[in-house]
Amino acid sequence: MRPLERFPAERPAIIDPKKENELRAKALVEVETSPIAQEALKMGFDRVQVTKAVMIRLNDYGRGFAKVATLVNELLSEPAESSEMLSSDEETEPLKEKDPREEWHQLITKMHCRLCKEKKAMTLLLPCGHLCVCEECAAQADKCPTCGMRVKERVRTFRA
Repeated sequence: MRPLERFPAERPAIIDPKKENELRAKALVEVETSPIAQEALKMGFDRVQVTKAVMIRLNDYGRGFAKVATLVNELLSEPAESSEMLSSDEETEPLKEKDPREEWHQLITKMHCRLCKEKKAMTLLLPCGHLCVCEECAAQADKCPTCGMRVKERVRTFRA
């Protein structure tokens, strides 16, 4: 019996035009609703590239990515060029310098609880490892608000 291949030997060069629109629609929904794709976008990956990777994954496996690391590896292995499969009707925004006050505000916001948004995030959720909720909200959280993974353990942390 031949062992199961984890990855296909090679990707199809062209997606069937009949399936292309359906795959594109599924990929766009997946990018908007999947915590895994959202995490990749938060890391700064281009939305078109993330959508392309999801579309290829749906074509090859019939499902989206199960782990952020797998998606990131896929994005890093693909050249950052425009895709023939995806056409973006939106204009790309020119790069602009960030206001230091805006960066400071974003940093402070990331330190606050993702649920109540009032207290500092001081509880580490396991097994995902996200430090994103206060002690009170962690006690009530069944799933991580960052990645959606089921919480098995909570660890109280202290900032130096």
